[in-house]
Amino acid sequence: MKMTTEKDFKLESFLSELSNIYSSESDANLKENIWKDTSFSDIDHAKLLLKCLAKFHATSALYQQKHQTSENGISKACKYFSQEPAEYIKQNGMAIFNELVELSSQFPEIKMKKSEFRKHFEKSLHLISHNEIPIKFQVICCMISPWKQVIFHYQNSRPINCKLTNLTSIFYSSPVYDVLFGIYSMTLREFRKYNLNNLLDYYYKSLENEFLSNDLILKNFLDYHEYQNLVRQFIPQIKLSASLTKYQIIKEYYHLNNNKGVLLDLLEDLEEYFTYKSCRVLPEDVHKIIKSSCGDIQFEIVQYRLESMSKTLGYMGDYSKLIVTILTAEGEKVIKYFAKLFPSNSPFIDTIRDSELFLKEIYMYTDIMDEMVRFGITPIKDCLPQCHLAIHNELLIFEDLNEAGFSTVNHRRVLDIKENAAILKTVSKLHASSIMLEKHIPILETFSYALHDGHYVDDKQKPARISFMSTVNALAYLIGKKFGENLTEFKNYALNLYETSVNLLKPTKKFRNVLSHGDLWPPNFFIKYDPSGIPTDSRLVDFQLIRYTVPAHDVLFAVFFATTHEHRKTFLKHYLDYYYSELINVLKSYNFDNSQIISFDEFLDGCNYILPQVTFQVAAWYQVGQVSPEVMEKINQGGNDIMEIWYKDRRSFCDFAYETDSNYKEKTDEILQTLKLMFEVYKKSDKSKQCQYLKEMYGIH
Repeated sequence: MKMTTEKDFKLESFLSELSNIYSSESDANLKENIWKDTSFSDIDHAKLLLKCLAKFHATSALYQQKHQTSENGISKACKYFSQEPAEYIKQNGMAIFNELVELSSQFPEIKMKKSEFRKHFEKSLHLISHNEIPIKFQVICCMISPWKQVIFHYQNSRPINCKLTNLTSIFYSSPVYDVLFGIYSMTLREFRKYNLNNLLDYYYKSLENEFLSNDLILKNFLDYHEYQNLVRQFIPQIKLSASLTKYQIIKEYYHLNNNKGVLLDLLEDLEEYFTYKSCRVLPEDVHKIIKSSCGDIQFEIVQYRLESMSKTLGYMGDYSKLIVTILTAEGEKVIKYFAKLFPSNSPFIDTIRDSELFLKEIYMYTDIMDEMVRFGITPIKDCLPQCHLAIHNELLIFEDLNEAGFSTVNHRRVLDIKENAAILKTVSKLHASSIMLEKHIPILETFSYALHDGHYVDDKQKPARISFMSTVNALAYLIGKKFGENLTEFKNYALNLYETSVNLLKPTKKFRNVLSHGDLWPPNFFIKYDPSGIPTDSRLVDFQLIRYTVPAHDVLFAVFFATTHEHRKTFLKHYLDYYYSELINVLKSYNFDNSQIISFDEFLDGCNYILPQVTFQVAAWYQVGQVSPEVMEKINQGGNDIMEIWYKDRRSFCDFAYETDSNYKEKTDEILQTLKLMFEVYKKSDKSKQCQYLKEMYGIH
């Protein structure tokens, strides 16, 4: 079949395939139904237009496949008919926006000075000129504004269908641009505050249905997470272009004095955008967050801000508090949230991107949680904070656990029995939720894209593996420092523990696997205490290392990191019994019979199986995670390069901490001694059988 070029592309040919949603404006029978107002005020008209746009965009995608039209060809072809929106704004925007600046002084509700307004306009236009949004999936777009471009069909005064007409702008871009432009140009701010996200979801579902009706899967072209990302990226440009279009229509076809309400709405929207454009959280994000956390209340945003938290918090994200002040019928209310932002300037950025650590956590709070909620698996809600917003490789907004009475734990101290029990009870709920979900869907097959291991990998070129080579070399150095240089066999054993971890953490058919947190050191759990200091509840956070492995990994890592060998000799059996009994209690309360539940012997076998990896991971995490803030500051002042420490040579870093931080030395010595004891058990064991670490080290069997 011949490839269509820009010269071969005929607008009439494309429009002929839109007969069910496009009508010529000359059709006299439809003229009286052409929309002639400046905006919609009800959901029915808006949904009909979005459904029509979904058909338009689906037809474009099918047209491109049917005619084997190249993206470059159709893009050039569209430029024969109209100018691309961004180009039009760059060329004509400032003149029109200067009029809006002058108009703003007529409204006392607009607090921003004209000089500020103009400066923001200029910067925004510059941003559009230099900030090209990457787009994978493009369709023919029509930049529809409802005024004189939409025909509604009515039955008993209710709109039941709509068609497009008088298409004056045809260009090739993301369908997201078209959808947002339609919504922003046809609605007011108050309407969007409560309906924007529902309308965006409605469009995506409509487009998904159109693709399905033609035996196509939308997520293969534009998955929902990418769709959400594009929405946030296009909103600033849309606010400018929709405001420009609205103002032009009012100025050309209506009297400005008769539409002051619409003009004020337009200016307030721009003022809000300019006020918060440097913030990584959009006003539209805040609307969604408030709805998620407070329900369907009537509110106005008074102000909001992000307050950065300590730089010592969070290795794989920028942590902030989102503080929002809203006005409701009861008065002003301040609500605090925890914000985890994709790191803008992290030394670990290569690892974060390559291992998809930020994405893995988002998948946990969206795809995996959505399935658990769908199947009525309620214990998961007691395991982690409520997530109010999750945007791929952008941000996560959670309830503030501090506001709910939870607090973090000093990771440099030993946790007591009740604190460990509070953590293990929550871990049991996480694992029970996984076992329940497995009853409905195969977890690994369904979420393979989220459960790949981000840290323990075979590929020697991966940043995570390169970092761990620095870890194992430092581990060998510390072994020599504590025990002397004569323990060659032990050092070689330790040097091989990364490879051992890669193999042990893979899903195994020997034991039952569960959805595992993978990183349960104290900064990743919060504990609630009663007034007397007794732990009553806990929550798990930071799901960037989720994987599908034996449940023993989470249990042992949480206990081993936060306790000493002497403590474990007395209490480890108690912890294992307690976790297992809590797991059984949760599952039995949901009518799981014994045949569906992991046996205690199998659980203990899993502990013996995974213990070498757990002990290695504790030793690895101690190298950086046990350094005091004071020592870390001294190291930073000494000009140490964190990239050098993380990816190349960590020995001098660990040596300095070991010599100057008594707590670091004590913790390091303790885990090295445990590692040596484990090696001695391994050395004398029958290699054809599972090594009985628990029995030999802790008397558990």
